[in-house]
Amino acid sequence: MISSISKALIRMGFKRLKRWINVLMLQDLSQGKPLELMKVALIRSKFAESIARNSSFNHKAEEVSMTGLFSLLDTMLGSTMKDALDGLAVSDDIYNALVYEEGELKPICDLVYYYEQANWAKVMEYSEIVNIDVKKLSRGYLAAIKWTADIFNTLY
Repeated sequence: MISSISKALIRMGFKRLKRWINVLMLQDLSQGKPLELMKVALIRSKFAESIARNSSFNHKAEEVSMTGLFSLLDTMLGSTMKDALDGLAVSDDIYNALVYEEGELKPICDLVYYYEQANWAKVMEYSEIVNIDVKKLSRGYLAAIKWTADIFNTLY
């Protein structure tokens, strides 16, 4: 039985707590915007993390997840991505991928975007660049959709 907030936080674990804080922050930022924006950002976050964990980017899984989560921050805030990220403590890799569309994390961002667009030729190309078995992409994407649905069932 969990009898206090501190015990609940310890049981939840730091990574899960951090993820929930990010989800709640995103929910707050997307006030007045279509819920679809938040859904897509959450799907991107979990899908990108799945790609990282099943590829040569495993050591960057948390950063990749954050990149997906913040990928629509500019749209949610009605600003440029540079302005949206100013003041947030994000790594240079996340910043470069989202603001300058370059850097180490950019290939995963591209793979996520091409998968969303069903651009299968580019998905094949970028799955080789990222070094992931394309069979793992559909499982990761479906798991990301389910995870996002579970979050929305909890929040709404």
